Amino acid sequence: MIKERIDYENLDIATPRQRESIAELEQLNLGAQQIAEIILVLLDLKPATELLIFKHNDTPSHVQQVIEQTGLKVLPKPHEHKRNRQMTGILLVSKNRDYNLELLFNDGQIDQPIAKQRRYGQLMGYPNTAIDAYCVGGQELLPDQEEPNMAGIPFSMKLSRKGKDQELKLLQYWSKIIRKYAPTVYERALPTDEQDKIDF
Repeated sequence: MIKERIDYENLDIATPRQRESIAELEQLNLGAQQIAEIILVLLDLKPATELLIFKHNDTPSHVQQVIEQTGLKVLPKPHEHKRNRQMTGILLVSKNRDYNLELLFNDGQIDQPIAKQRRYGQLMGYPNTAIDAYCVGGQELLPDQEEPNMAGIPFSMKLSRKGKDQELKLLQYWSKIIRKYAPTVYERALPTDEQDKIDF
């Protein structure tokens, strides 16, 4: 179950088994940010994530096998190679296949784009303030020139005007968790010029 209230001061959240699983995930030939997203799902900090697998990554079947060994559920999602010839697969990852993965898989069946965007944002673990701002067409999103310093945060999310402080706090927490449990992944996920500018 996803943690409803996060204690942003508590970084000691991984069980010994989860730590072993993180070490296994770190060995994947996959983008560092994608590995970080899987770790957040493993630690119950996000309901689900969607992985795009490319030719330069491990095969989708190998990635799926390693992820499933951690106890997470994986659902391959059909994709058209014509759209991106470098892409070899899309994998949906969650702790609960029956609920979260089926919702992600069936998003194409939703007639209303706003409902689809809202559900996708919730499954990705984004705060409701950010989801609401995104769904109203972006008018409530923070303009780029007003974005706070995001150095040290390997995750991307547009912040809302209304909830930017809490959203930034969540991104910083996720970043601290990845830095603690998967420091190599954390460093790989950051742009080179940001690695010495972390301010949280």
